[in-house]
Amino acid sequence: METVIEQLIRTFNGYGYAVAGVVIGFFDDPAQARACAFQIVNLTQQDVDVFGNQLIMVL
Repeated sequence: METVIEQLIRTFNGYGYAVAGVVIGFFDDPAQARACAFQIVNLTQQDVDVFGNQLIMVL
């Protein structure tokens, strides 16, 4: 997993992993997932999908 994305997920108190070119992050609260996704989009200019307490990003 890319370190910047991994650090952002941890910054928002989440945990995540990368499988087959996809990063999945899990959070305690949907607001944390949305805030983290917003930061990832600002840094990487890539699409991030948020579904409740999780986010998904294709690398």
